[in-house]
Amino acid sequence: MRMLKEDGCNLEMKMYSVLVIGCGKIAGIYDVFNSNTFYSHSSAYFSSKHTEKIIFCDINLKNAKKLASIYNSKFYGSDYIELIKNYNPNIISICTPTETHFEIASSIMKSRILPDVLFIEKPVCENSKELDTLINLSSNYKVKTIVNQSRRFDTKHIEIKKLFNSGFFGDLVKIDCYYYGGWYHNGIHLVDTLNYIFDDNLKIEKVYNKKKIKDGKDFDVDLKLKFKKNDIEVIFNSINEKNYQLFEFDIKFTKSRLRIEDFGNRFIYESKYVNNMNENVLMLDELNFSKNIDESPICRAVSIIYNYLNLNDDSLLTDYSLEAVRDSMQCIWNLK
Repeated sequence: MRMLKEDGCNLEMKMYSVLVIGCGKIAGIYDVFNSNTFYSHSSAYFSSKHTEKIIFCDINLKNAKKLASIYNSKFYGSDYIELIKNYNPNIISICTPTETHFEIASSIMKSRILPDVLFIEKPVCENSKELDTLINLSSNYKVKTIVNQSRRFDTKHIEIKKLFNSGFFGDLVKIDCYYYGGWYHNGIHLVDTLNYIFDDNLKIEKVYNKKKIKDGKDFDVDLKLKFKKNDIEVIFNSINEKNYQLFEFDIKFTKSRLRIEDFGNRFIYESKYVNNMNENVLMLDELNFSKNIDESPICRAVSIIYNYLNLNDDSLLTDYSLEAVRDSMQCIWNLK
């Protein structure tokens, strides 16, 4: 086997097969082959030298065939259990609607042919009972199950977490956030990102302006929250996506202010200084991110999965496990 150097480790060039279940947007059905734009599961797997083949599954066979054709794959079908039996994939990505995640994941783990890793889109399931069941099944059948809470895989957000822990920004003072597309669909990203960066868990204090959307399957809502360990105010404001999509954080610290805008693509950092009138004011400053900061979150997720398969190091998946997102999901489910 050929050796390569990746993330500072010498790894064997092992090849793995992947099954993508659900062939919609996040799976890659709108991808353009060889576009060098990586947001979908399929594009990330295809770009990795560790991928031997990608198998595509959708209850609408036309979608599976279309996505397979984009990535020049001859492996596709509409029955995921049959495809698992035929191809025995090492990794399975579940990219179907949220309400189907639990049934599909539990069916796979109860089958006789098990993958090494299940990679499930967020939200991972619909209630705490389902999550507890998946945790137990994953443990009993020894299938590593991780969740695509994408900002946990994003190098910029990881660096922000490290900078905060180092004291670079100062102490946390207040956070204002904006989101669109529903509490279940995108509110989870706000909650989990903040829980992850600040190593804390948000709890809901007050609820305002709750409105059903998406035929009653989700709702927009404004909220006041607080962290459990750090009693600071966190405000969530919902934006009607019919106007435009908005997803951003405005985080105030004792020594600085950080705004994360344009879905995590724009970081505006201001540091505090004392002017000639002895006033505390903010001044635009620069954040010095690492050189590998532009790696897409989904590509980094796939790289981490392959590193785990090569090294068999459970710690590589700890931050992305079902247990890691439990508190974030519980915050979402607490608001009915």
